[in-house]
Amino acid sequence: MSNKANYIGVKQIQAEPMNLFDYRALKGAPTGDAHKSQEGYLVHYSPEYSSWSPKEVFEKAYLQIKDPTRITEDDVKSFIKEVNVYTKEVFGKPSTHVEVLLLNGYIITEQSTSVDPVNYSMEIGEEICMERIYTKIWDLLGFTLATARFGIK
Repeated sequence: MSNKANYIGVKQIQAEPMNLFDYRALKGAPTGDAHKSQEGYLVHYSPEYSSWSPKEVFEKAYLQIKDPTRITEDDVKSFIKEVNVYTKEVFGKPSTHVEVLLLNGYIITEQSTSVDPVNYSMEIGEEICMERIYTKIWDLLGFTLATARFGIK
């Protein structure tokens, strides 16, 4: 019988680009010419523990942030992969709809409409929706950073 269980985790680390050849040399291990082209990162989990991670694995797992103590506007904007904006009739009124695809595949949607269709502006609706979406992303990334820095217990 297996004692396997599923876990999710978030951690804050420091890392620096380093190929496998240089990592192995740093650790005093045999290098071999084949490792010079394998890009990756030297990952510092704590002052006592470091390891090496291949570039593809590392960049899938970690988001670089500007400041290790807070989420910045640049962090929020860089977490957006794609934006889709369109107008849709809702109960006979034009409405701006914004769909945002985040880097992790999560989708956030917002909508905005005017009281009087004469005053409808897709550009203003998009601005309103994007402000709401930025706030949601800020909250989600802030929660993630707090969990990474301070843990869950």
